[in-house]
Amino acid sequence: MSSVDGLPLVYLDQNIVGYASEGRIRIKGDFVAVYSSEHFSEMARGADRGLFEPLRALKARRIVPVLVDFVPTGELKLLPYEDPEVAFDRYLEAVGEVPVDESLHCDLLAGLFGADNLETLQGLPARLREQLSSLFELIGEDAVGLVDRGEDAVESLQGIVEDWAPKIEPINVQRRRIGMAEDVVSGLDPDTNPIKAIWEVIKDHVVGISEFQFFGLEAHEGENWVPREQFDAVLVLHTVLNHLGFKPDKGLSSSARLPNILSDGRHIAYGSFCSVVLSADRRFRAKARAIYEYLGFSINVPEFEFSSKS
Repeated sequence: MSSVDGLPLVYLDQNIVGYASEGRIRIKGDFVAVYSSEHFSEMARGADRGLFEPLRALKARRIVPVLVDFVPTGELKLLPYEDPEVAFDRYLEAVGEVPVDESLHCDLLAGLFGADNLETLQGLPARLREQLSSLFELIGEDAVGLVDRGEDAVESLQGIVEDWAPKIEPINVQRRRIGMAEDVVSGLDPDTNPIKAIWEVIKDHVVGISEFQFFGLEAHEGENWVPREQFDAVLVLHTVLNHLGFKPDKGLSSSARLPNILSDGRHIAYGSFCSVVLSADRRFRAKARAIYEYLGFSINVPEFEFSSKS
């Protein structure tokens, strides 16, 4: 889907849209500008409606997951152009009807990244069960086949919390345990894909699992597991790179800052279905290039200098 009618699809990171809305950069050329619902998610958190004008001017089109029975298929589709503010208002209405506690995911990840939040983690299974119950009540009879899967998810989370949460260490300690001290990360071979280079460093510290298993792209022995589709593969690699300290985002152990970090991962995942991804964030660009190259995607993530003070 990297082009439409011979024109390349160019995915615009949120900061690009923001700078364009302020008149500090101009975007022009023969391409199809692409954005996603992740832009709407960030707008909802920041309440900035000024971002609609650049999307209008570019006739930007929204890329969305294809769902079957509320479950993503792994495929994405490009919607026809629609005024972004109209689409945003409909998005707000839709998410407002579904009681989703996004902080649940952020609290869990913050723990993974070394936060001292054991008490919060111990309450996650009950919070997940309550959230799923509310969702199934909204869905009604169509939720019959989902209830058992939901309870399996709660039990799985309970096991994770009981086995792993009490052993949480600060993230710098976690990294050093597998050979990823800060000086090692900064000294990775620049001529090798960063993810490949990281594996060469850590493989002797994680005996018994394969490269793809470590990076979350392949099941461990005995796991009942469905192979990751493209979108999820990009997401998990973004999380792993942050965890290992490759161009890490700031605030990884903060539940409050994680929504914006997770948005970066989703933007990179949406961008993997396009031919060009534009971002003014150096960390974003570095992780995007590493992930795309590792997965074999030919996607251009151009480097450019942009001063936020200009």
